[in-house]
Amino acid sequence: HTTLEKFQESARGDLEYRQKAIDQMVKPLKESLEKVDGKIGELLERHSDDDTTVLVVSDHGARPLDGGAG
Repeated sequence: HTTLEKFQESARGDLEYRQKAIDQMVKPLKESLEKVDGKIGELLERHSDDDTTVLVVSDHGARPLDGGAG
């Protein structure tokens, strides 16, 4: 193997490792959002009709900006 090929193999393995770590970190959030989505769907099926307008609003992460986004 050339030096470039060795580097590429190492980088590919590192990328796969990092992707698995990210997937594990994101998994609980994904599962939670899927549950919330299901509950919203249930509410809409039970309590809405063609004359109903439903707005889904979240204040998650809401905070004063105090002149900046950071």
